[in-house]
Amino acid sequence: MHALQIGSGSKITKIAIVTGLHLGVALALVSMKVHAPSAHNDPILVVDFDKPKVVEPIIEKPDLDTKKFVPPTLVAPPPPTIPVSEPIEPAPVARLVDTTAPVAPGVGTPDGTGTKVAPLVAPKPDRVFSAALANASDCALPDYPARSVRNAESGTVTLALLIGANGKVSEAKVQSSSGFRELDRAALSALSLCRFKPATSNGVAEPAWGQIAYVWSLD
Repeated sequence: MHALQIGSGSKITKIAIVTGLHLGVALALVSMKVHAPSAHNDPILVVDFDKPKVVEPIIEKPDLDTKKFVPPTLVAPPPPTIPVSEPIEPAPVARLVDTTAPVAPGVGTPDGTGTKVAPLVAPKPDRVFSAALANASDCALPDYPARSVRNAESGTVTLALLIGANGKVSEAKVQSSSGFRELDRAALSALSLCRFKPATSNGVAEPAWGQIAYVWSLD
């Protein structure tokens, strides 16, 4: 809206212009329609936040009926075992028996104490031993082996003979060799057949070992 100014110095003219402006504004406000909010406007989203729940801790109560406290059973220790040994029988006590024969009157020591006097025992005589002896009449001399003669063999052989109580040779062996087997065998075979006077001990014949030496010589 344009206001015309009739005179610059006129107050009445200014007041008239201001009043016109106020009236124009009032008319504009009256002409505007007031619209109520339509139901078709965009919906308002309302979010309802739940309050946080307070979770109480669950305390399990012991079931006194099902779980009962059973006190431990005390077992008494077994009594100590003491080995029982068999009763030891006392060893028999040897009793001294007086074997002293009563002393006849007038026998004993001169002081008359009655002590028994042991009899005197004569000592045994020394053993008298006699060696066996060869009987020349009952002993055949051995023959000289022919091979030993051809080979000019000679030497001395010593034989060990076990002569029985009957005078016969029961065992014979070569004690010392002549150095030639043929001479040793010939002497052993012939002299084992000899008869001897047996050895004696205190006059009683008994078996005993004896030695006999035989000399082989071609001279």
